[in-house]
Amino acid sequence: MPNKKEKKQPKTTTSKVEKTVEEKVEAVEEVKAEAKVESKATAKKASKNNKKAKVKSNNKVAKSDKNKNSNKWFKEFKAELKKIVWPTKGQLLENTTVVLSMVILVALVIFLLDLGFKELNSLEVKGAQAIKNSISASSTEDANTVSESTNETSNEATVEATATENN
Repeated sequence: MPNKKEKKQPKTTTSKVEKTVEEKVEAVEEVKAEAKVESKATAKKASKNNKKAKVKSNNKVAKSDKNKNSNKWFKEFKAELKKIVWPTKGQLLENTTVVLSMVILVALVIFLLDLGFKELNSLEVKGAQAIKNSISASSTEDANTVSESTNETSNEATVEATATENN
């Protein structure tokens, strides 16, 4: 059951109480806001410090991982070298002989092809020169024929000119 005293409180006191409560609530909210700002600032600082610490620890871990990886790589490399089957002296000599003979054979084929193409080229050049000579000879004969006919016409013209002068 409600108290009779609470119901009979004057309105002025209630409004004063409400004002003080509201002021206290506002004050608390301001404190909370300031606390949030401070906590954010400290959180940022803490996160920066944590990041730096993580980077340092990551560098140490990375270096130790690199050492472990390089050691692992060398161990695996050594294990792979043990798996290699090296040829015997006879196999090595036989394979070397085959490779050298193939190199000499290919070089000989290339030399012979080069020599053949060189001869074909020289024959082609000789044939081209013969054609050029025959063309120049025929053009010389044509030029001589043209000059002879020109001389004959000029001689005839001079003969006619002298005949007309005499008349």
